[in-house]
Amino acid sequence: AELALSAGDEAAAVRDMDAALTLGANEVLPALTQALGRQAERSAAVGDSETARSATLRLAELAQAAGDLVQSEEILFAWVDANPGDHDVLQVMRERFEAQERWEACGKVWARLAQIEQGEARAQAVLSMAAAWEKLDRGAEAIAQLKDVLAQMPKHVEVRARLAQLLAGTGQAIEAAQLHIQMAEEEGDEAERHRLLVRAAETLLGAGGFVAAAHALEKAIALRPSERLARGLLVDAYVGTGELERATEVLDGLLGEAKSLRAEELAAL
Repeated sequence: AELALSAGDEAAAVRDMDAALTLGANEVLPALTQALGRQAERSAAVGDSETARSATLRLAELAQAAGDLVQSEEILFAWVDANPGDHDVLQVMRERFEAQERWEACGKVWARLAQIEQGEARAQAVLSMAAAWEKLDRGAEAIAQLKDVLAQMPKHVEVRARLAQLLAGTGQAIEAAQLHIQMAEEEGDEAERHRLLVRAAETLLGAGGFVAAAHALEKAIALRPSERLARGLLVDAYVGTGELERATEVLDGLLGEAKSLRAEELAAL
């Protein structure tokens, strides 16, 4: 390695020191780190992106092996700051940070991937970003990008469901319920459609959206007329809208079935 450096062959010196390090010669680590740094800078300056990338990735690996995860992360992010379209390095970073459960770094990488991916790949990147932020109790930070993806792919089931979940969790209940109603309208399975409508209605009732809740419950009851939960909620919705006669009519129907109700169901009425 010393001969190679004296001859100006830095690439050969790096290979020699890397080989020595592999054999246990840890004393070469400082010199190897410096040589890799120079190699990365010089290669980038002359447009040799492959060599610059390889040297940068190796520098990050050495920092990680030394236990300095922060420095390793900084090296990698500096590279993608300068090369934002480097999909391969972003994927390397994603795999590494996920394995280390470094969720903030994961969220940042997924956010960058979301900027360069298209179509379904972008949708999955944003969903993964949302999952990373949720692990840090920062799921709300994904709402804007989820909305953006949904604007481009309005029938994407996963994106719509995750967006509804995050909206509900951040106090935007009415908007979340509207998404559930949209999901119900496009759902082919009757039981799931009913469940989504009732769930939306419960959210709307809690937010004071009595008119919209009543409409959702009427649709749910049309699907399953004998289901009591939806009818009980409809009583609350009608009371909230001031439609006391209609509320009384539904309640009378439920009370007429009192003989077949369980004690807890009767108590709920």
